Amino acid sequence: MSSEKPKKFERFARFRASNKPYFMAVVAAVIVFMLVAPMTEKGNSMDPTVKKGDVVILQKKSYSENRGLPKYDDVLVFKVDFYEGEIRGEHRLGRVTGLPGDTIEINEGDVFRNGKKIKSEPFTKGETTGTVEPIEVGTNEVFVLCDNRETAIDSRNEDVGTLELKAVRGKAMLILFPFANFGSIK
Repeated sequence: MSSEKPKKFERFARFRASNKPYFMAVVAAVIVFMLVAPMTEKGNSMDPTVKKGDVVILQKKSYSENRGLPKYDDVLVFKVDFYEGEIRGEHRLGRVTGLPGDTIEINEGDVFRNGKKIKSEPFTKGETTGTVEPIEVGTNEVFVLCDNRETAIDSRNEDVGTLELKAVRGKAMLILFPFANFGSIK
């Protein structure tokens, strides 16, 4: 009996040594997929930054007052829970314009944060349409605008409004595919 135990241990040790690369690959894959995820942009709301069909890698991250807040101009991925029908549950992209405590106003194509006009960013496309009366962004909420300001559905829309941070799935980090558009998202 005592000679059988070392043989079993030797076989397991050989098995483990010969399959170590596979075990390491599985562990690495599990860790990576817990931290990042791919997403395909289905619309043109973030054009020209992210185009329809681009595969975006998002850093999975939950935000809150305790865990930290996103920064202005971060591109966030959020779940669409405010619509009925077939697009409910899909993911969308939006750029952070307002953080908790900020007052956002949109008037005649100009965006104001805390009473100061935000300069037109180089990543925006088109005129900012719509009017938003001064709205204070609540605790654990953000105000997002999309880069394609003429056609996008974002916090200007009554159905969306300010987004709760719990709806945010993470931060869009880079465009993976098509390779012609490969690069970090700014």
